[in-house]
Amino acid sequence: MQLRHRLIMASAALATVFLSSSANAVNTFNNRAEWQSAAGTPQTITFVTDDAGNLLSTPPAEFPFGSLTLKGVTFMNGISAYNDYIYVRQGEVLRVKLPPNTTAFGLDWAFHAEAPGSTTFRLSSGEVFHPPPESIPYSLGHTFFGVTSDTPIEWVEFSLNSTALVIDNFSFVVPPMRVGIDIKPGSATNTVDSHYDGLIPIALLAAPRILHLLG
Repeated sequence: MQLRHRLIMASAALATVFLSSSANAVNTFNNRAEWQSAAGTPQTITFVTDDAGNLLSTPPAEFPFGSLTLKGVTFMNGISAYNDYIYVRQGEVLRVKLPPNTTAFGLDWAFHAEAPGSTTFRLSSGEVFHPPPESIPYSLGHTFFGVTSDTPIEWVEFSLNSTALVIDNFSFVVPPMRVGIDIKPGSATNTVDSHYDGLIPIALLAAPRILHLLG
């Protein structure tokens, strides 16, 4: 039983080692289902409640925030609107700090009013995107924009030069972390006696950066 428990604990610490590359592959999507198929299972922030399940504002109202953290994602310099969505004023920049090792994000976005302009979505890895300006006003719906990346995305910035930019249903994906496990390091057989009730040494095989994250 102790062996099984320790193996489960080791499995829970699985981590993906990301190798640096000079050519980072970043893909964009305008369909949420296609993005999710490529990105994996996401977590989604709807801007209705906080992590404890409480409404962001009671009664529902607009309130500006310097920093708003939901599900480990920090939104900076925006406005929460009636427990429904957030937005950033014309010409200002909303920065979103993502959890470590995030490799994909997606969101529904729209113009606050019928004033199409130039949108700028900037990634920490240097890529800049200007989604088409034909997005409809938020009262009539949203447009989806999603990204997948071969390497982690630390943050993303959003801005619009003609009117406020509305953001809703912000989704992100952090892949499971993986490491190799060597049972009985130094032994060629790696045998395990299921009836043994003592401790069995194991070694975690990963880059130093991953081992540092595991503590």
